[in-house]
Amino acid sequence: MSISGAKRIINRVLLRARALIVGSPFLRRFRTRICRIDCHLLEGKTKGNGRELRALFFGRSESLHYLIDLIYSELHQTKSFGRTTLKNAISLSEEIPSDVVFAEFEGVISNALSRHFLILPHLTWTMDITPSLEILISKMKRLRRRCMRVIQESHYTYEYTNSADKFDFFYDRMYVPYVSRKHGESSTIVSKERSREKFQRSGLFLVKSGEEYVSGILFSRKNRTLQCELLGMSHGNGRELAGQAALLGLIKWAKEEGFTQIDYGRTMPFASDGLFWYKRTWGMQIEPLSDLAFGIHLRTLSDGVLDFLASNPFVFVCSSDLTILALLDLADIDPKALYRRYYSSGLRRLVVIHQMDNAKMRGMSLPENVLERSLATYLQFEELQKKNYCAHVLTFDESTRLST
Repeated sequence: MSISGAKRIINRVLLRARALIVGSPFLRRFRTRICRIDCHLLEGKTKGNGRELRALFFGRSESLHYLIDLIYSELHQTKSFGRTTLKNAISLSEEIPSDVVFAEFEGVISNALSRHFLILPHLTWTMDITPSLEILISKMKRLRRRCMRVIQESHYTYEYTNSADKFDFFYDRMYVPYVSRKHGESSTIVSKERSREKFQRSGLFLVKSGEEYVSGILFSRKNRTLQCELLGMSHGNGRELAGQAALLGLIKWAKEEGFTQIDYGRTMPFASDGLFWYKRTWGMQIEPLSDLAFGIHLRTLSDGVLDFLASNPFVFVCSSDLTILALLDLADIDPKALYRRYYSSGLRRLVVIHQMDNAKMRGMSLPENVLERSLATYLQFEELQKKNYCAHVLTFDESTRLST
């Protein structure tokens, strides 16, 4: 047996073992006691209005860098408290003074953790490609529709390939430079060996402008779903449009090959994230991932916390439904404008937190009991009310969509 064949067998065994761990209630409880995660305290000024914020974070270094980029314009201090278990993270979060606590969870979340944190699941974005291309484009946001027209009028050509040389070119000259430029220290580069395995099972879709390869997508197949694995783009003018051309071309090709769905990968649960916004403009549907999530718990309602909430609307789980929360300072809260600004297929409701004296509410309800309990437990809602804030809910249903 070759070395690569042995590695594939070992990887399959490890994946099956992980599935058993995730699926066992006993092992889940055991996991919270033995699995160790890094703990860091961050202090700095928020991006919105430059307010001081102390955030305690438990999780991977990649996610730590992601939160730093998301929240802070200026970071004064990053203090490490070493590694701790998930179980001890709860008590440690109460001992270390902070304004907000974030924790990253992998695997099925235990009841103890879900009682202490509001769960913000990582999200996966999919597109049903069974309708005609015209209907798919009509569901996109206005900016994306304009880009589709420009792409269709341009002279891009498309190519599906199994060439090993073209895979090497895509990985070395498109994928790695693009991800490194875009995400910096929070980049997670998939290894070339693992990427090659995916390529050998499925293939590579490339885009050319004239004689130059400008973008590409490495994908995998699962039944009638086409899973986008890696996106790469060359460096130069028109690079972003070339990336969109790759996805549009892949949608056309997938429809011709009989696929019914495109899975365009994951994002974090924060609507201020550029990747979240980008995928939303394509009219994709979001679903929560069951094995990866952030937890959040507000310890204070400092100016820094309020600035964080105002700058970073986020998606969380309430009664198994996906809900998005936004703190707004608007004189007139219009449901139609909120729908256009926040709605994505798969979201059930929007919670708007606002100051009582500032807004006229139209067509929105007060939070139901289970939602009110979540706000009170994790987001210091009673303290928000003392600061003259209140919450209203916009339910995303057919009547809301038709009214917009």
